[in-house]
Amino acid sequence: MKLGLEGYQKRAKDIIYAADELRNYLVSNSRNFKVVGKNASLMCVAFVSVNPELKINDFHDYMSSKGWKFGLLQYPEDSANFIFTGNQSD
Repeated sequence: MKLGLEGYQKRAKDIIYAADELRNYLVSNSRNFKVVGKNASLMCVAFVSVNPELKINDFHDYMSSKGWKFGLLQYPEDSANFIFTGNQSD
């Protein structure tokens, strides 16, 4: 294995930490988004726009132009998710 057990455990911890940081930011500081879903995944953060002027599709298009990859969700309406991998935790 390239990473080994310790490398794998560190990578997993870093991924979960990065997801927690985004989740905590959205819960504590964001006026535009609200976290949705309960304990769905340690590595996935789903959120919905609470600002009627900010549509998730527009946000998605803007962030995609910057190289970010978000998944658009069907339910709840106007929501998206971000799945963290090792790329986002580095």
